Amino acid sequence: HRELPFFTEISSLDINPELNKEIYQNEKIRLQGIIDGFFKEEDGIVLFDYKTDYLEEGNEDEIIERYMVQMKYYKEALEKVTESRVKEVYLYL
Repeated sequence: HRELPFFTEISSLDINPELNKEIYQNEKIRLQGIIDGFFKEEDGIVLFDYKTDYLEEGNEDEIIERYMVQMKYYKEALEKVTESRVKEVYLYL
């Protein structure tokens, strides 16, 4: 599957844990995006996202760190939409 648009809500405390919990515990933020692609296997879904960043060999951890939060939310959104478990997440550069 390619280019799946999605909308989801996330807790404002996920974005900023320093917010006053009593005031913001029920506040949601709408997140929207487009998942580049995924495919289903018998034991779960494989999610992938294309990136155009330049990456020098040996700096793989830097790119993983840069997109970790985005891929976390994409994974959660895809699991909600498909009602299936995402077993693997890949960045394709």
